[in-house]
Amino acid sequence: MDQLIEFLSKNAILSIALFAVIAMILANELKILKNSGKNLLPAKAVILYNKEDAVFFDMRSQGDFEKGHIPGAINVNDSTIEEKPDSLNKYKSKPVIVYCANGSTTSKTCQKLEKQGFTNVFNLKGGITAWKDNSLPTEKGK
Repeated sequence: MDQLIEFLSKNAILSIALFAVIAMILANELKILKNSGKNLLPAKAVILYNKEDAVFFDMRSQGDFEKGHIPGAINVNDSTIEEKPDSLNKYKSKPVIVYCANGSTTSKTCQKLEKQGFTNVFNLKGGITAWKDNSLPTEKGK
């Protein structure tokens, strides 16, 4: 133990760098753990939809939405969330499942919704691609 204390005192910059790296690794791991509980596989999303009347927010463009989306989904974009948040207030009491094409761009959207008071926000892991890969239904048009 004495050798460790001696090493740390003689190598202060190296010691500080070591502790900073350890802190960053721990912070990243905690962030991953926090967000992993909010990701839903398509099968779990179906259960949430059926049992708790969840709402799907499709974050893709209007054109992609019209080509095919999860039945009952609402096409929402970032400007709606930022500029017209009141238009989404009626969904605050329901679980909201946010999705995009492949699930890679919606975590920030989930955070924005949570900041606006949504308490049950989930990210559809793999997006609509995973939904289709699981042979789940889609519909076209509005």
